[in-house]
Amino acid sequence: MKRIIIFLVIQFAIVSFGKNLVSAQTSGRGVTSAKTDSSKLIRVTSPSYCSDVNGKTIIKFRAPSEKSAIVKCWKQDATWGHDSIFPTVKLDNSGNGKFIFPAKRFPHGPTCIRISAGNDQCYLQLYNIGGVLWKEGIPVPPPQAKGMSLAFQDDFSGPLSISSTGIGKNYRSRHTGGNFSKVLFADYESSNNPFLQRDSYLRIRGDVNKKSAGLISTLRSDSTYSCAVKFGYFECRFIAPMVTGSWPAFWGCTLKGGAAGNKYGDEIDIIEAYGNAPDRYTSSWHIWEAKHTTKTEFLPMTNLGGKSNWSTTSHIYGVMIKPDSITYYCDNIQVWQHPTTPYCKTAPLYVMINLAIGGGGWPYDLTRYNNIADMYVDYVRVFQDKTFTK
Repeated sequence: MKRIIIFLVIQFAIVSFGKNLVSAQTSGRGVTSAKTDSSKLIRVTSPSYCSDVNGKTIIKFRAPSEKSAIVKCWKQDATWGHDSIFPTVKLDNSGNGKFIFPAKRFPHGPTCIRISAGNDQCYLQLYNIGGVLWKEGIPVPPPQAKGMSLAFQDDFSGPLSISSTGIGKNYRSRHTGGNFSKVLFADYESSNNPFLQRDSYLRIRGDVNKKSAGLISTLRSDSTYSCAVKFGYFECRFIAPMVTGSWPAFWGCTLKGGAAGNKYGDEIDIIEAYGNAPDRYTSSWHIWEAKHTTKTEFLPMTNLGGKSNWSTTSHIYGVMIKPDSITYYCDNIQVWQHPTTPYCKTAPLYVMINLAIGGGGWPYDLTRYNNIADMYVDYVRVFQDKTFTK
């Protein structure tokens, strides 16, 4: 996943799908930022990006050269939820506008208000400290995990169990393959710690000012692990930020070591999302050998279920690994399947969750959002299918 080749594959595939990348994007290797003309962007002046809201909240913003704006926010209902569309906001001669966000009528926890005017869209991330409890916490096991045993789960409702080594903890805040985020991953113990436990969420913050992003892994520095399963079902529920250069992911790798025959391994990317592509994400497999082989599937998630994207509301992303097939799910809907990769047949998979900012050739620019962006993880859970281990 964390190689420049993935950027090139994705760039080609998006173009072949007839989807243009945002103008800030480039195909050059080593690009680390993408500055845009901020004078032409929609900017929220109050409240602050990634701040708390409760009750009736006045949202103030400016959309230069525009006369009106459309506002949307995902709202709960009995099924998938839906886009709540606010009355059109009329702007003054300077492009200033405001509206009231009735937070108590919307879901509790992380939310994203989208403000559109002209050809621009601003994603205002907020945390609703009031609101309606809706689809939070660990749900009943999904149908695809029927008959399996629970191997690991974390709903982040208590103190975080993270360290730079992971020894004695649930997670290590480092990746054995190196730091692939341009805004580097930081450790839990560091002064620029990107992790925060909030209600029943893990918040991973990308902060350009503090030069930090975040990753957690169930593989420890001593090659032990808090969770690694050979055959089973892996799932995670989260909402992530739609900003230029954001790279949220839930993925796993087979355990590798110095033992003979265990030099190489597989990587299974359950979801990789990119801040330039709001309506889709990718799932991939990689076989890391002397010759690297891979395949990527582009998944237009706004065609699924409630037709919302990965930054609009939280979604459950899962993968089922069996001896003969690997099947991917979004909100318990099957979205892709392929034959099992070779090392997944013989070695257990450990998992990682991350919010990278830049990396892989992607540019980043968070200046519109005061250089911060938040990913909220509701839970992660792993089931083991013992049928194949007897």
